[in-house]
Order: sequence, then structure tokens, then C-alpha cells
Amino acid sequence: MTDSPEALVAVERRADGVAVVRLANPKVNALSSELLRQLRAVAADLTETPPGAVVVTGGDRVFAAGADISEFAGPDEARQIGGLFLDALNAVAAIPRATIAAVSGFALGGGCELALACDFRLASSRARFGQPEILLGIIPGGGGTQRLRVEVIWRLTRHPANHGPQCGAYAVGVQAVARHAT
Repeated sequence: MTDSPEALVAVERRADGVAVVRLANPKVNALSSELLRQLRAVAADLTETPPGAVVVTGGDRVFAAGADISEFAGPDEARQIGGLFLDALNAVAAIPRATIAAVSGFALGGGCELALACDFRLASSRARFGQPEILLGIIPGGGGTQRLRVEVIWRLTRHPANHGPQCGAYAVGVQAVARHAT
């Protein structure tokens, strides 16, 4: 007899058509290998039988603190964990309905990348986003650098595209950076 793994990702399909995906890996919602496998399976199920929308959330204090660094033993393990991150986050990004990251608290490293894999992010005033792994000499491995680049470019160009101002490229760039830096 084998023990089934503890449920680290819970899904509630509500009557209003919204599926709420809740990360449940106390204390900091570390994105362990098992949590990533479960998240990938949940995303595959939501892709196969899509709800009206999907909300991904964590705890009140921590959305997700990133990778479970206790699993990093060497380059081979890091490569394997990086593959799990890409598989899980790409599966979330592929859900054919609007996905919303509801972030209250810290979304760091892989947690930030998970939020970026969603179509939209709703953040409380306590939310904090970051990629602290760079301080350890580790390049973000869950696709966050690419997703962040696309998100920033979209945000910088959205205002001019939707409001039709006629001004030079330099002015548009300065306005966009100033608007998003504050």
C-alpha cells in the first residue's frame, strides 16, 4: 500500500463558474516538486474541462515564496526542478480561460513567476513581488524573465495605443516609465 501525497493544491469549482486554485504548503507556500506536479495536474484538468475563470491564490501573508531550496542539492536537481517549474507554469498559462493571481503578501521567485503566468494579477496593498534568487547567483528559471519582459512592454505601450496621443517616442517612453515607477 502506498501513501498518496498530501494535497498541496486545492481546487474549488464554485457554482458561479469560477475555479479557485489555492496553494496550501505551510508555512510559506514553497513551490516544492510535489506542489509543482499537483499544480500541473490541476492546470491540465482545468484545460480539459474549463471553468468560466480561474483564480490562483495562496495565503494571506504569503502567496508563494518560491522554490523549495531544500530540494536544491546540485546542478542535476536544479535542472529537474527548473523543468518542473516550466511545465507547471506553462500549464497554468495554457488554461483557456482568464486566469487571475490574487496576491496578498509575498510573491517571490517562483511565486512571482506563477503570478506572471496568470493573465491578470490582483494585489493587496501588502503584496510584494520580487526575484530574490538573483542575489544568490541563480537566474530565474520558471519563465519569469520572459513573461516579465512581455508584461512590461505591454504595460508601457498600452496607454499610447489606447489613448492615441501624438508625441515623440522619447516622450511616450518617459511618460510610461514615470507612470509605472511610482
